[in-house]
Amino acid sequence: TTAIDCSAAADVFFSMEALIGVFQLDASDNAILRVSTNGGTDWTAFTLFPNLTTAERWSENSFLSSVDISSVAAGEAAVLLQIQWTGGWEYFMAIDDIVLTSEDPRPANSMRVNQFAAVAPNVRTPFSQVEPIGFIADIENIGSGDQTNVTLTISVTDDATGTEVFSDMLDYGDVASDELAENVFFENEFTPAAMPANYTATYALNYDNLADDAEPANTTRSFPIIITDSVFSKSIDATRSVAPAADNSFSYGNTYYVNNATDPVSGEPLLGKSITFGMSNPDDIAGQSLTAFLYEWDGDTNDDFLANQDEYQPVGFASYMVEGGEGNALITVPLESLTGDVIMLQEDKHYIAAVQYADETNTTFFLLASEEFDYAAMNFYTDSLMRQRFAGALDVSNEGEFSMIGFGLDIVPVVRLNIGIETIIDATEPQLPKGAVQAFPNPADKFVNVDFDLQEPTSGTMTLISAKGQILQTQELENVMSDRIRVDTAELPSGMYIIRIDTEQGVSNRPISVQH
Repeated sequence: TTAIDCSAAADVFFSMEALIGVFQLDASDNAILRVSTNGGTDWTAFTLFPNLTTAERWSENSFLSSVDISSVAAGEAAVLLQIQWTGGWEYFMAIDDIVLTSEDPRPANSMRVNQFAAVAPNVRTPFSQVEPIGFIADIENIGSGDQTNVTLTISVTDDATGTEVFSDMLDYGDVASDELAENVFFENEFTPAAMPANYTATYALNYDNLADDAEPANTTRSFPIIITDSVFSKSIDATRSVAPAADNSFSYGNTYYVNNATDPVSGEPLLGKSITFGMSNPDDIAGQSLTAFLYEWDGDTNDDFLANQDEYQPVGFASYMVEGGEGNALITVPLESLTGDVIMLQEDKHYIAAVQYADETNTTFFLLASEEFDYAAMNFYTDSLMRQRFAGALDVSNEGEFSMIGFGLDIVPVVRLNIGIETIIDATEPQLPKGAVQAFPNPADKFVNVDFDLQEPTSGTMTLISAKGQILQTQELENVMSDRIRVDTAELPSGMYIIRIDTEQGVSNRPISVQH
């Protein structure tokens, strides 16, 4: 600013309406107000967003940022103000209504439950996989007055009956203005009954001046806990779409933890059955193939928040040819095993259900996603107890390494994992008859023969896919019927691969092993 005359003011408060989003650097340290009274030779820094870190990511919209600059500006005739923001991969800061006043413009009574509040590890969890759910929520006094007798409760209610089935409380006592009370765990956890049900969990603040709170809606925060027959999901509905800026090719999915490999009703082994996902622009990539993969992972054993290539293995896959015209409808693709007839889930394993897009036409593909719930506090809570649970998993450029940060822990893709037992039958895309395509020798060394035995000629494509999902070779098929096509494997590293046959008559996926 130009010089502002504050010589007649005994107290000076700076305030503005703002919205800020941070990704790499905390706003609490890097978004500041600088004040000078000697023409800009010396500056004093004040924090504009005192408690906003990358864990919470976004301020309220809008947030009333108020700073008492009396210690520097009161009684001064030439006050210079400067807003400074240091960022890395930050989003943006919007500011409006900058005002200097002689009194704190904030309401006296204003407390809130922050966004850093633990939700369940999944929005939807199969009844066979219920586990204890823990709770943590940061609370903050954003008003000008100190508050007394502050408590925070967590309550879980059965949606069908309206009955409270769990509750616990934290007693904070007095909370001063601008104070953030963070990282306090509730003592008890809630374990849902092992049967389908819908619950609502609610964090609720209480304090002596709650009746006069300026924004009472901020004093509670709720989230669903849905126990299903067979569906894992991190979201209810899509709220947006996502694609990485760095590369059109990517794999994006969710991480689901399996703690029980046996169906509690039948006693039969639980299987990975299918993956459900959604697209926002199928018309743009019509004719291209997407591949869904299911990976088995021991978890983040080296604490780098990555699923490294040597830490996980593929156990199932499915291909989907985009037709165009699907709109936002969710698509379910049945999984095929890489090693046998079924995908038997294992106890104490994480499973990454991901959709992979390999760009062939320089076209961006957008996967449906959701920002309904922030999984940062859940991850912090479970990590602190040495039973870490994750949210989204992102591999930009299909390099074989998944980041558990993804697009941020407050965004997850609409990618669901459906589990069940052998008697559950999934809908599937048309398959070529059994025996119509054979691949041998298997294991292979220098080559694989792909033999066709069809009733009539057909055309399409044959694709060689690595176990990590990379498309290695694509070959057009024209009028094949009783043909043999040789696939060179001499230069391929030893490991598992998939030969995908996609024709007018149907599809066939042949797992092969290369051993040198």
